[in-house]
Amino acid sequence: MRNLKYFIAAPLFASGLAALYSLAANLAEKPSPALEHWQADDWLAGFFAAILLTTGVSLFVLLHRRTAGLVSGKTLARLREKGRPARADILELADTGMTVDDDPVVQATLLIHHDARPPYQVRIKQTLSRLAAQQLTAGGTAAVLVDPDDPNMVALNL
Repeated sequence: MRNLKYFIAAPLFASGLAALYSLAANLAEKPSPALEHWQADDWLAGFFAAILLTTGVSLFVLLHRRTAGLVSGKTLARLREKGRPARADILELADTGMTVDDDPVVQATLLIHHDARPPYQVRIKQTLSRLAAQQLTAGGTAAVLVDPDDPNMVALNL
């Protein structure tokens, strides 16, 4: 899911740059950039460049914002191997509307109680099974795993 933005947005962005290059080449061939020297098909490259560049950049930003902060499978596996168990109060819990393999992605704001540190707050997005997602409620508590090197890297341990 994280690399999806590159596979979708990059070709659009590259096509937009190619259309922009075509527009620049057309401009270089004109005796002057004055509008009276332009024909209808000269505008097509500029039009397509604007559409493709805008669409590519918009999709990249949209997909990047949706996946930002998502606890990946690789991170979760590393936390299960080396993470330290802790307890968290669930301050907020919301369904993002995204699913991965038909499992919901939830966003949670957690108050982490870990070691001798004072409690601290983190916000995570994580894919959970539907059964696990139903067991969590705002105001409840949950078991979490905390990265010993980066205490802000947290995953629900369900």
